[in-house]
Amino acid sequence: MNELIDLLNPRILFQKLKQKDKNIESFKRIYHRVIKRLLFRRIYFERNNDIKKSIIIAGGGRSGTTWLAEVLAEYFHYRLIFEPLHPNIHYFKPIHDTRYIPPSSSHLNYKDKLYKLFSGELKHQKLDLDNRIFRPKGRIVKFIRANLLIPWMKTQFPNIPIVFILRHPCAVISSRINLGWEVETFNHYLGNKDLMEHYLNPYKDIITNAESPVQKQACNWCIENLVPLKAMKNKKWIITTYEDLVMSFKNEIKRIIQQISPKTSINENAIINYRSFQTPNKSKSLEPLELLSVWKSRLTSHEINDILTIVKKFSLDNVYDNHPFSKKYSHHSSKV
Repeated sequence: MNELIDLLNPRILFQKLKQKDKNIESFKRIYHRVIKRLLFRRIYFERNNDIKKSIIIAGGGRSGTTWLAEVLAEYFHYRLIFEPLHPNIHYFKPIHDTRYIPPSSSHLNYKDKLYKLFSGELKHQKLDLDNRIFRPKGRIVKFIRANLLIPWMKTQFPNIPIVFILRHPCAVISSRINLGWEVETFNHYLGNKDLMEHYLNPYKDIITNAESPVQKQACNWCIENLVPLKAMKNKKWIITTYEDLVMSFKNEIKRIIQQISPKTSINENAIINYRSFQTPNKSKSLEPLELLSVWKSRLTSHEINDILTIVKKFSLDNVYDNHPFSKKYSHHSSKV
């Protein structure tokens, strides 16, 4: 039994196989992405139900949320909870459909549901799809559909750290289009009185006049980032960018870990190892700057202009423009 437990420890297992497997990096990726996930999506034991032992990772779809969540889950030895607000998770569907809640509102029923999530009480096969930890010390809760709800969540659960990740709008939109993602109708935004009053009324004409798929995608990116970026002013949120993770992975992960847990002693070797098995295989053949500029060849100049024009109309051109890195929020990339 002890030998089996040892084999479930990646450090011990890697040491045992290192002499036999020349391509140990490939094995690491298989072990972490496939074997551990198959084992521990159903079988795991929570060690701590304190909601302070939860971390929220939020951002738009195709912004790097999964990559960041997987890395932090491995580092902190936390259970990874995957997309609670996915439409297929019926327990949270009322929260998903609400889209935006003013931070001052109570919504006790919604708060009770999320408390069960953040405490680890709630378990579901779909939520644990990407969990790879047998005895987790806490929880990483990864959202791509909660950007407009994050300000309310922070008010209700002030002790839970929030890491918000940004990625260049052209890169996000190019990736979404490549995957066949379509923009939903904007009715759920335009019909939310509080959301319009607090944030979107100045941009109503821009949203309603968006015609092409690219223009609609650009409006969607702006809406899902405008709200959290405005709400996080003077708040203790942690913000990172996909570009910083690509260009300076170790330094950026160290910075995030130190902000989440200032007293934590950083294991730099572990951070480097996590990048090796989390980085998508397709991107390994590209240099970092090439990877961050792929959208320039996937989108036409007209499409890029449409996206950046709408970004400017939403007054988010201080966040991203035609350069790959965030003008406002990059901590490392702009120095490369």
